[in-house]
Amino acid sequence: MLTFTRHPVKVSHINLRVEYHGDEQRTMADIDLTGFFAGEVLDQLSPTLRATLYEAQDGKPDLTHLRYPALGRLTWQCDHKGVTFVLHPGTDPDEDLYADDADDLIFVGARVHGLKLTPQEGGTIAVAERVQVELMDGLALMLGRTMQATLTAPPKSESFADEQDAQDDARTEESDHV
Repeated sequence: MLTFTRHPVKVSHINLRVEYHGDEQRTMADIDLTGFFAGEVLDQLSPTLRATLYEAQDGKPDLTHLRYPALGRLTWQCDHKGVTFVLHPGTDPDEDLYADDADDLIFVGARVHGLKLTPQEGGTIAVAERVQVELMDGLALMLGRTMQATLTAPPKSESFADEQDAQDDARTEESDHV
């Protein structure tokens, strides 16, 4: 799962909708985020993804040269529930100065999916993803703004972590045989 702390993102779209849970009606929001990340963020998704998309150039060890420029935008299949998502509207997205955290919009139990990755020359990755949350006052004021945000993975149970490790090991073995 892609996680980040106080990273600049743009709230590019907000869609409001109603969900029904039995007789209970909840107003939900789909928040589309966009941002630019260093290539190292790909290591959170797969230990081999960055080396697949980038290569070193001119004898430099950094993986910054785009291997397949015509590849374009990639979809990474994911669906993570129970994440914590925080918008920090009181922060300058390009500064390390933090305003009062009292203005933060904190969404616990959010769902993240629809991850889109656009590799760019120089090692930067343009990332777009959707976060689904229960509507909170002040969210609509974030539309179109760039601000710092934090996305934290849900706590894993031991059995879930073991299952994920087993799946990762199986994928590694499959790729070794290809």
